[in-house]
This record gives sequence, structure tokens and C-alpha cells, in this order.
Amino acid sequence: RENDFDALIWQYAGAYGLDPLLVKAIIATESGFDPQAFRPEPQIGDASRGLMQVLFKTATWMGYRGDPEGLFQAETSIRYGSTYLNYQWARYAGSAAQVTDAVAAYNAGTAFKTQDPAGRLTYKNQDYVTKVLHYLAGYQASQTQPPSGSVPVAEVLREQPPEAAPE
Repeated sequence: RENDFDALIWQYAGAYGLDPLLVKAIIATESGFDPQAFRPEPQIGDASRGLMQVLFKTATWMGYRGDPEGLFQAETSIRYGSTYLNYQWARYAGSAAQVTDAVAAYNAGTAFKTQDPAGRLTYKNQDYVTKVLHYLAGYQASQTQPPSGSVPVAEVLREQPPEAAPE
């Protein structure tokens, strides 16, 4: 089950210049590779759906034009999850903490850091970041190779992330 989605992971990670093992680590953390994973998010009036637990509002912002249930399709979830991760990756380009900042922002949005009483910035979702990095290290140690026959997306993806995140 864990490797069932490798071809799609490598395809969309390659399309966005992302590390496919990072995308896979996010899927492991977000849904445990369950394409039907669902988590209500009542505080924001939405729900996380599918392998990459993409919010419908986020997917729509990234160019998705289907209904919320479409996010349970593996390819749709990986495509729009990778689109959003690419957006966060680009936001933190050049940062010494690019990986952790992008991962934290993927999960918690733009307000992912908080200041502790000593004035140090910390991740609100440190447990999430730690779990993703743990999976990533495991995948890197096992030297997972791209599945045979996988190729990057043939056409340029037309939907580019907008300049600013929705409120």
C-alpha cells in the first residue's frame, strides 16, 4: 500500500522540482496512504481529503475545478497537494530552514510559527514536522528508487500558484 502511489508521487514531484521522498513522507504523515482519509476542519468550515489531506478551499485556490469528493482520487490529491507544497517551497526558498518551514506551512498555513516566552520562534505543529522528517529520513535511508516506467508530467501544468494565500 505504501508504494502503490509511487508512480504518481514521482510524476508530480518531478513536475514541480520537489523531492518525491518528501512528498511521500507528507502522504505517510497526512493520511497513512489512505486515499479515503477525511478530517473535518470545522474551525475553518472545510475538510481535509485524500492522500495529501488537501482542503477544498486550498485546492480551488490552486486551480482545482471539481467537487470536494474529487480530492479522494489519488492523482487529484497528489497533484494539488504537490502544487501547494511547491507554493510553500518557493515561499521559503533561500531560507536556512526551507524544508521545515515549507513542511510546517503545508500543514498549518502561513501562521505556523509562534514565539515562546524566551522570544524564540517555534513551530506550532512541531510534532507534525518531526513526523514528516522522520519518514523522510527513513525513505532516504532505504534509497527508494523511482518506480520503473515513471516519467515527469509531459505537459506543463497550467495552474500556477497565485501570489497570495487566501485568508
